[in-house]
Amino acid sequence: MLRLCFVFLLILSSASLQAEDLPLGIVSNAEDGYVEATFNAAHGVLPDDMVAIYGPGTVVKHPLTQQVETEHRKLVAKAHVVSVESKTLRAKIVFVEADSKVANGYDVVPMPGEASPDAPPILEHEVDPIVVSAQQTVALSAPIKDPEGKPIAIRWTLKGTYGHVGRLSTQSSGLPVIDWTAPGLPGAGVIIAEATDPLGQSLKVEMPFTVNPLGDDFRQRELKPFAQFGGNTGVAYGNIVQADNGLYWAVAADGRSVYEVPAGWAMPSQLDVASDANMRQPGSLHPFGRELFVLDTSA
Repeated sequence: MLRLCFVFLLILSSASLQAEDLPLGIVSNAEDGYVEATFNAAHGVLPDDMVAIYGPGTVVKHPLTQQVETEHRKLVAKAHVVSVESKTLRAKIVFVEADSKVANGYDVVPMPGEASPDAPPILEHEVDPIVVSAQQTVALSAPIKDPEGKPIAIRWTLKGTYGHVGRLSTQSSGLPVIDWTAPGLPGAGVIIAEATDPLGQSLKVEMPFTVNPLGDDFRQRELKPFAQFGGNTGVAYGNIVQADNGLYWAVAADGRSVYEVPAGWAMPSQLDVASDANMRQPGSLHPFGRELFVLDTSA
């Protein structure tokens, strides 16, 4: 009798070890291609793991008592874990058996580690050449995604002749869309988007662009400050030149004022060109000797 009890305890011990190796979870929510499953606190499941989802299968009953003797659960789907929070995990369904559907209450069991996918980012569709006008600002969208839905970081760069490729709103972003301002002169170049997933796998996409000229009518051009630092502490300049005496002359970004700026960039003085020279929209500046020539783009 003692030997039988020992064997029974040994069987229970083995069963508990198997339960720890394969923790059992329950589907608590299933919609839009994702499932949420609840485990105990020591489940050990991590993001990027794979889980198998089992639903009702065949049942074997005793021929006399009709009591259930054996129940064979049926594999319904496989899902890729994208996030884990305490006892609840969220997974994206990547495989579903034919004529099957995941429902609440189904069993969830972790799969071996080698089953986890590790595909690099992929290109969703072919890249079309970008054709814009000079100084035009457009939203860039990288046609890149991760097959498993993992977050990707994108680094944007420009390739072409220096000064003829425009300006990016940012270089590194987790967002799939950023702004790009085309250069003021016509030309061509390449916009490069390099996406990297959490495993370090990357994909580089090159998007060629062509910039068409605006023409010779300078009134169509919009003056934009290249950069302004300090935030509302000074005037943003759209055109800056230096005279022979070391003074700087600048057109304000509003396109209505001309400033005389000392070499130390302290205490700039504003010229009232509207009343003094009957000028409505000063554009480019050209110092010559002791004189300053200003192009009125409104004329």
